[in-house]
Amino acid sequence: MTLLSKIDKLLLPTPREDKILPYVWLLYLGMYILPMLAMPINIELAISSVVGISLFLVFYFNGYWHDGNRIWLNIIAIAVLGSWLSLYLPVASVFFVYAGAFCSRLISMRLTLVAIGILMLWIVGLSYVADLSVYFFLPALIFTPMIGLLNTYHFAMARKRDQLNLSQQEVQHFAKIAERERIARDMHDSVGHSFSVIALKAELAEKLISINPEQAKTEIKELQQLARTALAEVREVISGYRSGNLKDELKHAKYVLQSNEVVTHINAIEFQLPEQVSSELAMVLRELVTNILKHANATEVKIQLEQLKDKFTLQVSDNGNSRQLKQQSGNGLKGIEERITDLNGQLSIAWQNGMQVSLSVPLV
Repeated sequence: MTLLSKIDKLLLPTPREDKILPYVWLLYLGMYILPMLAMPINIELAISSVVGISLFLVFYFNGYWHDGNRIWLNIIAIAVLGSWLSLYLPVASVFFVYAGAFCSRLISMRLTLVAIGILMLWIVGLSYVADLSVYFFLPALIFTPMIGLLNTYHFAMARKRDQLNLSQQEVQHFAKIAERERIARDMHDSVGHSFSVIALKAELAEKLISINPEQAKTEIKELQQLARTALAEVREVISGYRSGNLKDELKHAKYVLQSNEVVTHINAIEFQLPEQVSSELAMVLRELVTNILKHANATEVKIQLEQLKDKFTLQVSDNGNSRQLKQQSGNGLKGIEERITDLNGQLSIAWQNGMQVSLSVPLV
């Protein structure tokens, strides 16, 4: 992993669709920095700007790790920094544009519009109280709602794409069900017939052993050929059948949780798993998400994955009330334990401020 990749992983969540865009948006800081550089040297302005921009970068990159109600802190913090720096330079209105952009990460369109409206009132009030020039409030009043609404549209389209991808996954799911039904029919019609013939031949050979050994040998040879034919038919019937995988299940889990107004944080690096491990962990994740939705009444879920040289770890935690699962049977936890045991992995479950599930499976 290169140094830049390590820095990127530290600053922003991975994987993500827009790999470069968060860095491109920072170019708009030039609207504040360039006019400052063109002015005569002012120690107070320089120190304030360095401190302000440094704090802004902290809240800016931190904002990409959050959505839902937790993004409010980032929006307010950036607006406060913009208010402070606007006392020195009117072009600090650019910070309100950044705050408006982060409004799109709120959990609903109604909250997004409310947040943008609050920022607009904030700009007007600040302009009146601090007697700021038109060069501050005019760009701020124009570009804050514009960028905020454009980002909201972008996120809405991204959610639509997620829904479309989920619909495609559902189509694939129903296709798998149809494939299973085909397998059952083929097993019954062709393979079932072959095994019936094998059973009859075996009974006939048993009777002929003492009466006509030569004929019995012939029947046994035919049994061998029938068995080979049946094995080939089984392979043909199940050819092409595949289970789910962890990457698809992560997308499905995020969509299902967010559809139920559960704020979801997924911290995952790029990973490549053996097919069996990926399939089993996908089933484990699906069962955990099902338990959270059915029993926990959680409002926030964190999912963290990490692939090391010799093992793969998965952590799922929620802030709900999952203690009742300890006394309940049939909730799937026993099945999860069995799957992890089959993979020679380790599983631990904690019940403090919600449920915290940690598991690791070896990759060697």
